[in-house]
Amino acid sequence: MSKLFSIKRGDTLPKVKGQLFSDSANTSPVDLTTAETVKFKMGPAGQSGTLTVDREVQVIDAAEGRWEIQLTAIETNTQGQFEAEIEVAWDDQRVNVTTYPKEDFISVTVFRDLDGPES
Repeated sequence: MSKLFSIKRGDTLPKVKGQLFSDSANTSPVDLTTAETVKFKMGPAGQSGTLTVDREVQVIDAAEGRWEIQLTAIETNTQGQFEAEIEVAWDDQRVNVTTYPKEDFISVTVFRDLDGPES
């Protein structure tokens, strides 16, 4: 099951927060202590190759795999359904990369706001 996050168009809060797990039962946190980079990648649902967000998260608790990112107003400017994932590079050459969640996506919904255009 994917994790769900929703925000209004143009908003920057709440932050997107999560914890990475190495198993589908969510009992074994991923230790990010030795990670080179941890990135949040988001794009339109059902599409590949078009990213609206592709930048590093703030690691809150490396040993427990906890992270957060504050989206910008530009990144939440388009209403709709998006899919996101966390990409962890374990070395600076980006040879060893793991993507989470492993079996699905973080589901992100950007809702319209009442004072903006319809789309």
